Amino acid sequence: MKTFGDVIKIEGKDCVFLAATDDVLYLALIPDRNLSQELVKRRDRVFTVGSKDMQAKQQQIAWCFIELKTEDFKERIALYGYPGQNLKPEDLMDVIGTLCKEDKELLKKEIVQDSAVSRGLIKIIKDTQIE
Repeated sequence: MKTFGDVIKIEGKDCVFLAATDDVLYLALIPDRNLSQELVKRRDRVFTVGSKDMQAKQQQIAWCFIELKTEDFKERIALYGYPGQNLKPEDLMDVIGTLCKEDKELLKKEIVQDSAVSRGLIKIIKDTQIE
């Protein structure tokens, strides 16, 4: 059984396992270093105080990510706003690592406080114990 923060590889992509229900699998995609850094730069521009429509733009799912501190994933992000679909249990077999406790705590905090995230994910994650 996968636990919150396990990093798995699905179809060649690195993902963080967040939670699962009978119907939905919640994953956070870990893009490669280049895309991660580009998204961080874009977010920083959007979040600049005084920029036009700053409040509305901050609520977009495109900014549902954290910057990872886990050694194996430094300079990369975890995009947590998207549920996985059409995956089978065997798709989750390839665990390639786990996030450090600091990343797990930050990821949980951001998910629970982010209004752009599905209520189903928030409900599951808020009671998750971090190890």
